[in-house]
Amino acid sequence: MRQYIKPLVWFIGGIDPTNSAGIGVDLKIAYFFDVHAISLITANTAQNNQQFIALNPVSDDVFCQQFDLLMATQKPKIIKSGLLATVKQVERLSEYLQQNPDVLYICDPVFQSTSGGVFCDKNIIALIKQKLLPLATLITPNIAETCVLLGNKMVQADKADLSPLATQLAAHYQVGNVLIKGGHFAQNIGLDCLYINGCLHYFKPKIDNMTDARGTGCALAASIASVMAYDAPLEEAVCLAKSHLTQALSKDYYHFDNKKILAYQQNKAINHHNALPLIYREAIETSLIFPEMARVGFYPVVDDVNWIERLAKLQVKTIQLRLKGLPIDEIRRQIIKANQIAKEYNLALFINDYWQLAIEYNCFGVHLGQEDLDIADFPAIAKAGLRLGLSTHNHYELARALTINPSYVALGPIFHTNTKKMKFTPRGLEMLHQWRRLTKAIQLVAIGGIDENNIDSVWQTGVDGIAVVSYVTKAKDYAKCVEKAQDVIKS
Repeated sequence: MRQYIKPLVWFIGGIDPTNSAGIGVDLKIAYFFDVHAISLITANTAQNNQQFIALNPVSDDVFCQQFDLLMATQKPKIIKSGLLATVKQVERLSEYLQQNPDVLYICDPVFQSTSGGVFCDKNIIALIKQKLLPLATLITPNIAETCVLLGNKMVQADKADLSPLATQLAAHYQVGNVLIKGGHFAQNIGLDCLYINGCLHYFKPKIDNMTDARGTGCALAASIASVMAYDAPLEEAVCLAKSHLTQALSKDYYHFDNKKILAYQQNKAINHHNALPLIYREAIETSLIFPEMARVGFYPVVDDVNWIERLAKLQVKTIQLRLKGLPIDEIRRQIIKANQIAKEYNLALFINDYWQLAIEYNCFGVHLGQEDLDIADFPAIAKAGLRLGLSTHNHYELARALTINPSYVALGPIFHTNTKKMKFTPRGLEMLHQWRRLTKAIQLVAIGGIDENNIDSVWQTGVDGIAVVSYVTKAKDYAKCVEKAQDVIKS
């Protein structure tokens, strides 16, 4: 059995002669994301970008021969299916997935072509509903396909509410994750709704000047599959896929031929500062305004109020008080005292986590983690005039943070750190450079494993602030460490 170095992805679908959709697009995406792609052909279509003439399914024998031979290769990390043209194709795929429950499966139900062709009869659709959807890791229908799966009449695209459609699909087919693609919205073009284990996320592109192109649904599902093949969490895969698709469709970033066929450059980084989508839930306001602040600069994070005055006397202007594992009365006492010192020395004091107390005592700002995005009252924080800092670790978290428009975002850990247990590997300087491009006007803070040996290289990335923990609190001579950091930042 052959072993592939890159993660292996099976793409199952039809051939579009123009390579604007189907397997042609799948393979382009696989090449772009650097996964090893294997393709199983279900049908050959006769169509172009204006009209559809014929659907020619491969024989069941030929399809099964393909399938059986591929089973002798390395097991795929993930399978993405598009057009399934016969009952036997659905049954064969279902059998394999049942026998290999560890293989991830993305079902992109393709029932008709943008150019007018109908691909599936009612028997095939019924079998997809019965035998494939319950086995899917993620299903990615557009609005029309969603209505077919739910047996509804087609809704008006400009009035469709995607959240009940997504929850109905998940409940009816017992699927944990559903992404409804909103490319057919008349008013909100590109608004997608992700239902993931009971939570709803809306992905809305920031870029308005996007070109029209066929095959965007195929490209999005194939991109998600490719990113997930590298063990990315589902929400991160959707965010990256959506970002790259938006960037590819942006008229001021990519060039297209006269037929408007989707194309990708080979720079895999997200470079367009508006490529990341807005990601929001109904409970989060998207038009919040937090007060401006001076550049963050050197930014110690301390675990006791006694550090505040020590550092203030050394001309440190931005400090975060992060209190963990203390009784609430002691936390309150330390915040009150820290805030008094901050006002005396005119420094920017951020309170970690305890946003209610930060509001109560009129502190300068509050710093929150990703887990707080679902519970914190951001309108109340903005109304109280506090500055807001948010931690991020991947593109999905950055997109959610930027949607709220905070005073700064922090990326970490940049390097290995023993300060606290992290579920993320070190992000590195390359990712920090990319965050700098993506944050644009919002201040960017680096944190995690930064010390006297690497602080200069971190500052050279163009960040607005460098947050440190043990560099100060564990130092033999903290005053000397502070002086070193301040020299770097002033240079």
